[in-house]
Amino acid sequence: MEKSTANSYELSIRIDSDGFSLSVFDQSNSLLSTKRIVETLHTLSLPELMTLINSETQLNFNKARIIFESESYVIIPLALFKVEEAADFLLLEHKPNQTDSILFNKIPELGIVNIFSVPGIVHEAMSQLFPNTAIEQHISYFITENIKSKTEHSVYCWTRNKRLDIMVFKEAKLQLINSFTYQTSEDFAYFVLNVYDKLELDMHKCPLILLNAREKPELREILEKYLKVNNK
Repeated sequence: MEKSTANSYELSIRIDSDGFSLSVFDQSNSLLSTKRIVETLHTLSLPELMTLINSETQLNFNKARIIFESESYVIIPLALFKVEEAADFLLLEHKPNQTDSILFNKIPELGIVNIFSVPGIVHEAMSQLFPNTAIEQHISYFITENIKSKTEHSVYCWTRNKRLDIMVFKEAKLQLINSFTYQTSEDFAYFVLNVYDKLELDMHKCPLILLNAREKPELREILEKYLKVNNK
């Protein structure tokens, strides 16, 4: 449960198909500690899941953030969004399980809505344990934490475990948000360069901003053969 405390710590819970990661940040947003819990969450009962998460989050914090990695998402213009039609938009591209919860994150600064699915049991557990904290899909987190300005030609790429998320701004307008699965560095470079080619981006004038890749130097090395790469 969220604590009533004077401590200025932020707890971040990042959930994926293989478990969840816990990170604690201080008031200057410096990482203090991190821990990985490996568990197939959807195989647990609701009491088991709540007990597991609650046992791992018994610390003093004044803010929590919940990020869910979901490949089942769709981005639509905010002007077209209606809450009652959220599931219909998602079904245009994905087939969530009947027990899934359909959630959404509005991102008004880009004029978009991210609609996504979360296993119902995970949604229920988090709603009970952190009733004042909305779940963010990882693309929403990627955008709100890293895209501070859209007044540029830029390609942003966030690396995950054999996945990459890519976002493109061209002439200050959002052109693309997509995710890909890759196995090798060559695969990674292929997807990135293919985006540059399809959107006719200048490889010399449109930099690639590579995020979450400090422990993957091989990705930067292969991309630097073709592009200007900035780590972040």
